[in-house]
Amino acid sequence: MGDSIEKIIACACREQRVYLLEHECKTILRGIGVATTNWLVAKSEEEVVSMSEAIGYPVVLKILSPEIIHKSDAGGVKLNLGREEVRGAYNELVARFKDRHVIGVSVQEMARPGLEVIVGATRDATFGPVLMFGLGGVFVEVLKDVSFRVIPVTEGDAQEMMEEIRGYQLLQGYRGQSADVASLRDILLKVSDLVTAYPAIKEVDLNPVFAYPQGSLVVDARIILEEATPRKTTTVPKTDLTAVFEPRSVAVVGASATPHKAGFNILHNLLTLGYEGEVYPVNPKAGEILGLKAYPAVDQIPHQVETAIIATPARAAVDVMKSCARKGVKAVIIISSGFSEGSEEGRQLEGEVLAIARQAGIRLVGPNTTGILNGENRFTSSFLPIVKLPPSGNVAFIAQTGLFLGILFEHILCSEHFGISKVAGLGNKADVDDADILEYLAGDAQTEVVAMYIEGLGDGRRFLKVASEIAREKPLVVFKAGTTEAGAEAALSHTASLAGRAEVFEAACKQAGLLRVHSFEEMLDAVKAFAFLPLPSGNRVAVIHYTGAGCVIAADACQQERLELAEFSPATVEALREITPAWHRVRNPVDLWPAIERNWVETAYGVAIEALLRDEGVDALIVNLFAMPGWETYTPDFDLLRASAKPVLFCVEGNDDRMRETVAKIEGQGFPVYSQVNRAIFALSHLSQYSRLRKKFSPLECTSVWD
Repeated sequence: MGDSIEKIIACACREQRVYLLEHECKTILRGIGVATTNWLVAKSEEEVVSMSEAIGYPVVLKILSPEIIHKSDAGGVKLNLGREEVRGAYNELVARFKDRHVIGVSVQEMARPGLEVIVGATRDATFGPVLMFGLGGVFVEVLKDVSFRVIPVTEGDAQEMMEEIRGYQLLQGYRGQSADVASLRDILLKVSDLVTAYPAIKEVDLNPVFAYPQGSLVVDARIILEEATPRKTTTVPKTDLTAVFEPRSVAVVGASATPHKAGFNILHNLLTLGYEGEVYPVNPKAGEILGLKAYPAVDQIPHQVETAIIATPARAAVDVMKSCARKGVKAVIIISSGFSEGSEEGRQLEGEVLAIARQAGIRLVGPNTTGILNGENRFTSSFLPIVKLPPSGNVAFIAQTGLFLGILFEHILCSEHFGISKVAGLGNKADVDDADILEYLAGDAQTEVVAMYIEGLGDGRRFLKVASEIAREKPLVVFKAGTTEAGAEAALSHTASLAGRAEVFEAACKQAGLLRVHSFEEMLDAVKAFAFLPLPSGNRVAVIHYTGAGCVIAADACQQERLELAEFSPATVEALREITPAWHRVRNPVDLWPAIERNWVETAYGVAIEALLRDEGVDALIVNLFAMPGWETYTPDFDLLRASAKPVLFCVEGNDDRMRETVAKIEGQGFPVYSQVNRAIFALSHLSQYSRLRKKFSPLECTSVWD
């Protein structure tokens, strides 16, 4: 069948058609094993009649013309025709399109009604071919109830696509109507294989597909052609980024003795934050800076230089890069702005700098970035003054913007208690990109959690491949901005018009096992939970709150985040009843206030926490505390919490000073604290989601499908 598909595509290309005619589409679909309605192509009134007799009434007539894409909208379709109506319908179609190039009229069987489904494929600018599934009719036209995956898809991907749509219950069976889910899954897999095998196919639209209790049938099909432009791929071979994060010697080009200048701050940070490597200031106008001998150029330093940090005006960067190349520098971090982000001249400068780096085998971070931080060896290229570093920890951050090593970094210093392993600010990503950093972090023993802020991706498929591999071992939390622009202007198919950037990126994250968040606040909430806690064994959660209102809010949040409120064992219920007034009902979430009034804070919280942690039906616990002047603030038994091996999250509300004191105490013991119960539940939902993902991904499963 491969030769036949090639011939059909080649014929369309010779005729300079950007889409295939319906009978060509159905020939291809039948060739790959997808069932379609029967059809014949008639070129005369007599042929229409004889073909209708052969197919069997009622029939459908459709105009066939390379000039008419949307046949129904143009009035080129006649439905449910009997023997007496066929001649008149044919003559009406021919007359209506007498001024168009008409090849013939397609005579098709009138398919018996079924559950309408749409299957499609389109080409995304970042990730390449993507697959779509949804219910047809009003569900796709109005509700846009569709799901996406990046092609190629696995059987599991195809099943998840169907389960994700809001109308999945209709496929399973509703009011006597159901669909053959296995046959729909088979169509998804075969369309994925088709688009993979034939890159000239830009879009596929199977709409509608009638799904029956046994089998499915494609009623209408459209295939759009366009020669695929070569996707942007990383041409640099995989190299070690040790010199980026772990340099033994650093040259600061543009070093300055003037406080608050970038060259001063970079040098001062290296000297005061504990970096123990050799540091060489480079400034042709200075003999000494901050007590260190200054050199006029990198290649005039009489010692080995592994890494250079460039903080000069953009126009000087080309000469500096040449000096670095002559010296044999392994990595360069360009802090300076004024490159591709600003003007065409800057874009050309960036190209020159990159060409020098590629020729010399130098890995380039930036330009236009704050660059790198290594919490372990205290190396940083940040041009912002850093008074102190957070403790070295297990969380790594990758950001396209310099914001992280600036404002957000300061927020973490002031408000959070988890430690940082690495930070990579990538700026313009002329060379080193997100996937490069992920490959490095995959082998970094110190990093156990990775958080990313992404604005754009160059080689999206390579990113997915690398990200999916690291996500099997380390949770990867992603905040993606810039997803609101529609991905398909002037689309020729339903599939393309529905494939916005946000929907496709969301699907890619699910497919690769990434955890999507939608703000820096959500990112930090999730990261903190991963930094401190073990993964839950399931999604059954118990919640303790000191107010009834808090219990209601928690119950709503658990349902929204797909966490199950645990059903307590008889032993747990009995333990809670012993501290609870007889009039108060024991349930989950636990309203602890009546028990506090009866037994006071220490006993009420202590008994409840111990009982819930002992309950085998509880996988995770959320404890809400109050911190008020004149009241005892509960201090947990941290040894008991750790011994349970279950994730325990806290929420503290009340007086500002008392809250800060309580948060510092609890997080100092390795348990995350949140300001609101719904934020704690959101964080726990990501732990639960990642726990499920870890179980889903087999250690032997191949992850190279996006090569």
